[in-house]
Amino acid sequence: MNQGKVLALVMAVAVSVQMSSAQTTSYSDVVGYENKSFVAGTTGHGVGLVQAAKYQGQASSVTSASIVVSGAPFAANEFAPVDGLPSHYIQITSGIQTGLVVDILSNSTSDIAVRAGDLTSVSGTPTFVVRPHVKVSSLFNGNTDLGDYSDTLTIYNSDGTSTTLLRDSAQPTGWLDSTTFTASDAVIYPGQGFLLSTSSGGSFTSTGVVNPSATIVPIYSGLVNLVSLSNPSNGKDIQQINLGAYLSDYADTVGTFSTDGQLQQNASLLWTAADGFLDATTFAPATGVSAGGTSALIVNASSNTTWIQASPLNQ
Repeated sequence: MNQGKVLALVMAVAVSVQMSSAQTTSYSDVVGYENKSFVAGTTGHGVGLVQAAKYQGQASSVTSASIVVSGAPFAANEFAPVDGLPSHYIQITSGIQTGLVVDILSNSTSDIAVRAGDLTSVSGTPTFVVRPHVKVSSLFNGNTDLGDYSDTLTIYNSDGTSTTLLRDSAQPTGWLDSTTFTASDAVIYPGQGFLLSTSSGGSFTSTGVVNPSATIVPIYSGLVNLVSLSNPSNGKDIQQINLGAYLSDYADTVGTFSTDGQLQQNASLLWTAADGFLDATTFAPATGVSAGGTSALIVNASSNTTWIQASPLNQ
């Protein structure tokens, strides 16, 4: 099934990308942009690229609430939240928790603090990266295809709430909180999907780098889980994206959305370990169903779980 979302992707190897003040070591990144179209109505999307790393290295020690790096030239609180939203995150890149994404609360010149318990499962001295979050404000910066005071974006949060933003290009963020009508913004986490409701068709372009690491995408029981394969180049067959391996037999389902603006489920799939994804109505094996490169999927889970996505470079 052709999701028809990805119009263009240009990638290049940047051989000497300079880090921020936190580190000056050069490294190689696969960089590029992705242009995605949308039609009038409601469509589901994800983000296929991440922001360039501000720091990458190995932890000297880890606690349940912090990572310490001896001799790291961090500027105090350069990774701290901005305007009430996390601005940067840690992603673990080695060990049993490779792919874990954790918001940064604050940092000293050698210590990065996160919420208590967020790193409980991380042991040893893993390698990690610090990246800026992709936010709605930056993703749609300068976009002229969205309609002021009519078009909205909705994100479903891990606490069961949802965040809906109303387009207002005159605001510093480009968006208003749809309830309070004050300037607002939101984070789009790696592997997270969102809904875009628009009065007319258009497109938006994201820029960044291809994540070279696996990513752990959380999935919550009883909540609306909008997720995305986050592969900026193309779609994959639903049976080949390693999602089912983390779902419960004969209980958990995955849905794909139409791209006509009606947000109907083109497929509703039931997971069984023996057979893979089955059509939830006929129980026939699901064939020819694409997860879409960066299109949103909806997952209904009977218990909390995670989806460990391979790097797009390895998919």
